[in-house]
Amino acid sequence: MGYIKLQKGDPEGSGKAINDYDLVCADNIGDMKLDQQGSIKIAYLSQVQVEVKTCGDCSDMTTESLKVMKEAVDVMNGASGPAPLVLLPIGNGNVGIESTTMTVLPVPAAPALGGN
Repeated sequence: MGYIKLQKGDPEGSGKAINDYDLVCADNIGDMKLDQQGSIKIAYLSQVQVEVKTCGDCSDMTTESLKVMKEAVDVMNGASGPAPLVLLPIGNGNVGIESTTMTVLPVPAAPALGGN
C-alpha cells in the first residue's frame, strides 16, 4: 500500500515549510479534485473522503497544487517503500498544507428489489 507525505506549512504564516507532515493513502482513489473552497478532496473507493486544506478558511490551493498531488499519487499507487515527501505549492507563494481531514461517507442505499 502506497502513501505520500504532505509537508505542512508554517502556522505563523511565514510561508516556509516546517518539519511535520500528514500521510495520505495513494491507493484506491476514485476521484481527486480541487473544490470551490480551495481545498483538495480525495474520494476513495471505500466511501472515505480526505480533504487537504491550507488553513481554516483559505482558498490557496491551485490547479498546480492538484497537479503535484496527482503526480505523487501516480508514483506511489500500488507501490511500497518509503513515502515521498510532497511539498504542495499554494496560490499565495507559500508552500505546505495545514491539515488533512478524513470523513467516512454514508453508503448509498441499495435500490429496492421487487417486481410486479
